[in-house]
Amino acid sequence: MGRPHIGGITVVALAAPLFMAYLVLGANAGTVRGLSTHYVLIICGSGGHTAEMIQMVERSICPEKSSHRRWAVGKDDKKSYDKILAFESRLLDRFSRHSMDSGTFDIVQFGRARYVHQSWSTTPFTAILSLLGILQILTTPPDQGPVPRPRYPGVIVTNGPGTGFLFLLVARALRLLYVVPRSRMRTIYVESWARVKSLSLTGKLIRRLRLADTFLVQSRYLKGLDNILAENLLVMPQQPKVPFENEDPKQSDISAKA
Repeated sequence: MGRPHIGGITVVALAAPLFMAYLVLGANAGTVRGLSTHYVLIICGSGGHTAEMIQMVERSICPEKSSHRRWAVGKDDKKSYDKILAFESRLLDRFSRHSMDSGTFDIVQFGRARYVHQSWSTTPFTAILSLLGILQILTTPPDQGPVPRPRYPGVIVTNGPGTGFLFLLVARALRLLYVVPRSRMRTIYVESWARVKSLSLTGKLIRRLRLADTFLVQSRYLKGLDNILAENLLVMPQQPKVPFENEDPKQSDISAKA
């Protein structure tokens, strides 16, 4: 089977029922305030999307014993799966050197809505299976460890893969239908640093339908009334909360406060 992607017709077919509920119940998205970051769902796409997401998490993560990261990747995306495992191993070593807790993680996999060269006659079936898989990921709680965790993610983060649009759409529908509390599944969209003068198609759809509670861009050209400029994610990364291997912890603290 070829490289997966989500076609425009597939997105419309998947989105129609949820979009109707979305229109009826309202489209106002608030800002993300007072979020519970103990359980974060991170939506990864293939290639650069996963690399960017890992880099953002690597530089922004804070030590928090009860935190849990759930990474969502495509079932056929072994490269992203391996990258995440390598990152989590590196993260554990990095935190352990400073006697800090990096929290826990799990990796869940979802099926694509449509694959390259797949017949359109079979696409509705794979699309339905994809939606059901997304719903299961959003509503299945992590394994409970010593510290109890919420059933639903407090924050959902995506940075541009087409499947990220479907995750945010389903999450918004679950909140609007009061299936999950309004305080859970708050959504953050981070536009790729490669998008300098225009938004990606995923970004345009999410922006148009106001599916993201917080919409971040990394280029001054894209800064707008509701687009929050965040140059310190990849373009100008901030000093990490936990030093890397070649950094002095004391020097890191001084730099972070500067």
